[in-house]
Amino acid sequence: ENNGIRVKILTIGDSGVGKTCLIMRFSGEEFVQSFITTVGIDYKRKIIQLDDSDTKYYQLTIWDTAGQERFRTITQAYFRGAHGMLLVFDVGSEKTFKSVEHWMDQIGDHVKKITKDNEYAVPPKVILVGNKADIPDNQRQVTKERAQEMADKWGIGYIETSAKDNTNVQEAFMTITKLVAPTLSLGDSELGGGRTNLAEVGSSEKKGCAC
Repeated sequence: ENNGIRVKILTIGDSGVGKTCLIMRFSGEEFVQSFITTVGIDYKRKIIQLDDSDTKYYQLTIWDTAGQERFRTITQAYFRGAHGMLLVFDVGSEKTFKSVEHWMDQIGDHVKKITKDNEYAVPPKVILVGNKADIPDNQRQVTKERAQEMADKWGIGYIETSAKDNTNVQEAFMTITKLVAPTLSLGDSELGGGRTNLAEVGSSEKKGCAC
């Protein structure tokens, strides 16, 4: 039980928004500013407590999904069994913000499928994350207000992060875990994607990211 209650979290969003950097920051790995696109799927594990008074431990398995169009079919397969999702866009890129609608539609399709298969299935919790918030205001293409409106439209939370400055990175992962926690039980230890497939499509050589 010390390994904790297992939680499967996905980071999704377009390529280059900084998903890998956010995960590296959170998992305590060195921050690397170079950019190597994630190939397929990769993941990190981290055990956390939500607060000091909480006796429960949560074993987060955070899956880093490729944002490129050609990998989106793979991404769909990894939605299965996800408890929470961080939907990431780049506040300096209007294009990645526009894609939020597409990703929410994908999540909607996934929810329809799992609830059709099992009426008691719990849809994943989702938070919208505006990354690269360290950039100067004159480089911003998406204001906080617009991003908040988008989040409100879908009924999800919004948080701005900077993997580069390590701003709100911890908070983003803690917030999604707090949303997910009430829906979990100790029996929730099944991970959706299957570890054997992971090695085949994962990228073990990736060391960089677009922060």
